[in-house]
Amino acid sequence: MRIEKVSIRGLRALKSRDDVLRSPGQDAPLRSVCLRGLNGAGKTTYLEAIAQLIQWFRRCTMKRGWATPSGTPLLREADLIALRLVDLPGPMSEGWLVWGVGEILRQFLERHPDAMVSWVDGEPRWRPSLLDDWDKRFALAELGEGKTAPNVVWIEAENKWVPELHDDELLRSSAGPAQPVVARYLPKARGPSHIEGVLGTLKLVREDRWAMLERWIPELLPGLSLAGFDEASRRPLFRITGLKRALTVDLLSAGERSVLINLALVARWLGPGGIVLLDEPELHQHLSLMRGSLAVLESFVAERGGQLLVASHAPEVWAHFRRPGSLIELEGRIP
Repeated sequence: MRIEKVSIRGLRALKSRDDVLRSPGQDAPLRSVCLRGLNGAGKTTYLEAIAQLIQWFRRCTMKRGWATPSGTPLLREADLIALRLVDLPGPMSEGWLVWGVGEILRQFLERHPDAMVSWVDGEPRWRPSLLDDWDKRFALAELGEGKTAPNVVWIEAENKWVPELHDDELLRSSAGPAQPVVARYLPKARGPSHIEGVLGTLKLVREDRWAMLERWIPELLPGLSLAGFDEASRRPLFRITGLKRALTVDLLSAGERSVLINLALVARWLGPGGIVLLDEPELHQHLSLMRGSLAVLESFVAERGGQLLVASHAPEVWAHFRRPGSLIELEGRIP
């Protein structure tokens, strides 16, 4: 799954905009795109709107109809949020996934007959069999019984911290969905959402991706390596070259933890054809480290047939995206 176009109407600083996520003269969407803008440009809102639209679509599949935007506040605020998706499984290989209200939604659907929704008798209706098919795909992916539904991994800048573990937390935590529709790193959530829980689960259920993480970490962070798990607490351990004592996640530097969160979440949660949303990759990271970790994420997402969308106000991040069309310009305010 990849996003080819984005249309937004009446949403905060984004106001109304239409973006094309492909190079000029090319048919296929870009594998990686950067939202460029100053403070207050709406970069985080843009990524959050994408995540909430996909989450709302999952609710529609469960309801088998047009769901209210409960739990997705940006949809309640916006007049319209629409993504044109390509490389989709199921009865529609491409088309517009749309949320909107009233006359704005009706006019959009009339202009875009390739939408997943049509306007019938004064209301939006999903295409026949679409919701049934996607509900089965999502359900199988959540149970870990199939790789039939692409998902979203959303790594938010404000959540790049590691909370202190409770006693025996990793030993008594319960498992969540095998593949969430929208996977987030939520530091305040306990158990399997804690970064140490994510690492432990990754080792148990995805040995191949754990091996990739073992290779990535020393490549990006020379002198640091994974050192297994503590036998009593099951906490993941790290080794620094020349230091006998193994370290836990909370003893790593802010930059090391930032890289670890990015890599571990994508390795753990990204499904085939999934989309990674990454806000401010430069946060806590030296520029050379940021470039290396971005390159690793780009490569991994491309191998999975997915797409990477980055938001940043750092020129050094913008410079990483050199393909024509890979920078989406947003406005903003100079602090």
